[in-house]
Amino acid sequence: MSFDPIHFQELTNRYLIGKLTPAEFSELETALRHDPEARRIYRQACRLDTQLRAKAQELETLKRRAIKRRNLILIPTAVAALAMIFGGVILFGNRGGARIAEVSNAVWNENNFAPGDTLKTGTKLDIESGSALIAFDSGATTLLTGPARFQIKSGNSGFLAFGAADSVAATPDSHGFAIKMPVATAVDIGTAFRTRVNRKTDSHVSVTQGEAGVDVGGKQHSLLEGMALEVKAGNPSVIVRIEEGDLTPAFKFPTIAAPSATDYADASQAMASVTIKGRLGLSSQNDADPATLNDGKGQTNGTSPREAFYFKGDEIGSIIFDLGSKVSLSKVNTYSWHEPGNEATLNAAFQSYTLWAYHGDEMPPVSDNPRIDGWKYITEINSDDYFEIADQKDRPRQQACSIEGANGNIGKYRFLFFDVKSSHFRNHDSIRAYDGAHTRFGEIDIYVDEN
Repeated sequence: MSFDPIHFQELTNRYLIGKLTPAEFSELETALRHDPEARRIYRQACRLDTQLRAKAQELETLKRRAIKRRNLILIPTAVAALAMIFGGVILFGNRGGARIAEVSNAVWNENNFAPGDTLKTGTKLDIESGSALIAFDSGATTLLTGPARFQIKSGNSGFLAFGAADSVAATPDSHGFAIKMPVATAVDIGTAFRTRVNRKTDSHVSVTQGEAGVDVGGKQHSLLEGMALEVKAGNPSVIVRIEEGDLTPAFKFPTIAAPSATDYADASQAMASVTIKGRLGLSSQNDADPATLNDGKGQTNGTSPREAFYFKGDEIGSIIFDLGSKVSLSKVNTYSWHEPGNEATLNAAFQSYTLWAYHGDEMPPVSDNPRIDGWKYITEINSDDYFEIADQKDRPRQQACSIEGANGNIGKYRFLFFDVKSSHFRNHDSIRAYDGAHTRFGEIDIYVDEN
C-alpha cells in the first residue's frame, strides 16, 4: 500500500491532540518506522505544534491582561486565526509528558488509566497485571507490562522502578529517549530496547533493534542489537553479562572473551589454587579433576562431562579459589556447555551461583551463612532469570557469564567462594535430582588489575 501523506497528516493531527484509536496509533508507528516522508511530516507537525502552544500561552497571558482591562475584543479573533493555521485544529495539551495510547487487560493498583488519558511529567503508573502502551510527546513509545511501577519524567524519558518495559524510539524527536532505573539509565541510540528491574533493583537492558547506551554511574556502555547487560545493585555495584556461544570448542561470544590461559588464576600462572567442598554430605565431584576449572580451555564438545566440573545430584557445593594474596579483582568469567541429550542434561543447562569474597589471609568457614562467617557478598547469578527462560528447552547450551565492577574494580580480595546451586533448587516443581543436574563448568577465569 502506497504512502498517503494527507491521511498521515490527519493521523499526526489526531495523535497530537490525543484522539488516536489503538489501531490508528499502530498505523502511525509503522509509518514512522518505515517511511522517511512520514518522519518529515511528523517532525514538521511537531515543530508547528510547539510554536502554536507557545503562541497560545502568549495569547493566554494577553487574555488575562485584557480581562483586567475589560477588553476582550481581539482575543477570540486571534485564537480563531491560529486554529486555521493547522487545518482548523488548535493543538492544546501536554507537550511535556505522554498519553495512554492503549491498554490490554490492565489492572491498576491506583489511578486507573484509559486510552487517551494525558500523563503529565511526574505522573506515576502502578500496574498489577496486563499492559499499557505509553506514547511520549517525542514520538517514543513504551509498553509497560504488569506488575510494574513507572513514572513519566519528561516528554522523552521515564523512570522504571520495577517490572518490564519495551521501548521504541523511531522518530527524530525521540533520539536520546531514556528509561532511567535505580542503578542505570538506558538511552536510545537506534530503535528498540527492553528494560527490566527486579525487586532487588537490579537493572537489565537488552537491545532488540538498533543500538542503546547504558549509563552506570557516569560510565557509558554501548549495546548493539542482540546484546544485553545487567547492573546488579550492591556495594559496589557490578555489571553482569551472560551470553550464548557459537557451540564450538572456540567458545566465541558476542562480547565476552573465550576461556583464557593468561588470566591470573590459570594453572599455568602458578598464582592461584582451587578447592572443592560439598555441603550436603554427598559425593562432591564427578570423575574430572577440579583443575579443569583453570586449565585455560573449555570443553571440546557439549557432551564431555569429564572435561568439565560439576557437583552431583541436588548437592549445594562450593568452589573456592585462593589467589595467594590480596589482589585487586577486576573481572570473573564462568563458562559452561551442555548439548541436548536426556532430561538431566536439559536440567543442568544453566548457571546458578552466588559469588562471595574475602580479603584476609585466613579463609573463614564455608557454611550456609557466608555473610555471618565474614564473606563479602558480590552478586548472585541465574542465567534463567537473565534470559527470561520459561521452558528449559530454550536454555542456551553454551554460556559465558562475565562479572565486573560497574565503576572500576570489584574490590581487593584473596579468596573467592562460588556457592553453587543445582537445578533442584531452581525448579521447585521437580523433586527429582539427577546426576549432572548441576552446571558443567568448563572454565573459570579470574582477572586482576596489576597496576
